[in-house]
Amino acid sequence: MGKENRYIYEVKAEAFLVYDKSLCEMDSPFVQWLRSEGFSYAGRDGNYGICSWAYVNITHKMYAYGKPFIPIVKETGNHAITIDEFKTIYAIYKKYEGKKIFSFGDEQDEETEETLEMKDPYKPNVLNMLKFIWELKDKLNQEERKLCELKRDYTLEEFRDVVAKHMGKIEFFQQTAEKAGVPLDQYCREYFDRKQVTAANRNESVREYYRTVLKNRSLLEDCAENLARNWYAAEMNYTLEEFKAALAKKMEKYGEFQYQAKELGIPLDRFCRAYVDYKEAEDDDKDVQHSYEDLFSSGHSFAYLADNLAYTWDMIGDRVSGEKISQYLK
Repeated sequence: MGKENRYIYEVKAEAFLVYDKSLCEMDSPFVQWLRSEGFSYAGRDGNYGICSWAYVNITHKMYAYGKPFIPIVKETGNHAITIDEFKTIYAIYKKYEGKKIFSFGDEQDEETEETLEMKDPYKPNVLNMLKFIWELKDKLNQEERKLCELKRDYTLEEFRDVVAKHMGKIEFFQQTAEKAGVPLDQYCREYFDRKQVTAANRNESVREYYRTVLKNRSLLEDCAENLARNWYAAEMNYTLEEFKAALAKKMEKYGEFQYQAKELGIPLDRFCRAYVDYKEAEDDDKDVQHSYEDLFSSGHSFAYLADNLAYTWDMIGDRVSGEKISQYLK
């Protein structure tokens, strides 16, 4: 919380940066809780499936999913907090809902507010104006929520149309439709229908995404795009060994692994591959397995997910002893 030569009204907007591994999921328990408290989604890109953090603005009751490598807003206090810590902070402000800005619920506080108003004759007018603005904003939010409720009854066919639209943006489906000699939109809709009938696991579940859309209208585009990318990743059929090899290759460009390999006297490429095997075997969080599974659930590219995990490990700076890494050298 360093000092800068700026006025307080010049600083950028902030939000609480909340961290939890469950936030990689689009409809995590915390996000469900936020919506139950009246928070609305205010992001642009949806859930990437690999970011275990979210931004939450208590004042405006907004939240947004995290974005790899890019902070979408300044984090309050220059640090992330846990879900429990956020709920503790939120509970403090929630107990003052409906009260005057300087009212804390006892006579002494009310006298303090009266004294403040006596010292500043313009204070009551400013407070009334602010109260009017917030009441108007609340009414607009209520109307928006009502409108969302009215438009939540998307049919499965309408969802199919949106999924087909996102599939049409992916080069793989464009090329496949062209080879089959079928119009792109027709091919994508027929592909959707086949998946609906043959889906055998969570990675290909039409119904799972469709139920999420019915729960929250704002997730329509996100769910459709994620499902389209999901199917694309599944068509590529990458193996875990291929992912691990790509991950080790990405690690070679980061200074942390270059330093460790040099310190231990191990060739960089051998060290990186051994490090991947070491993390896969001994990491309780199973970062390798989870990132590989994200390949088929988030729709991100093969190289992107490998590089993201390599970058994360580089930032953490987890050192491994020569004795441990030697067990995984091939």
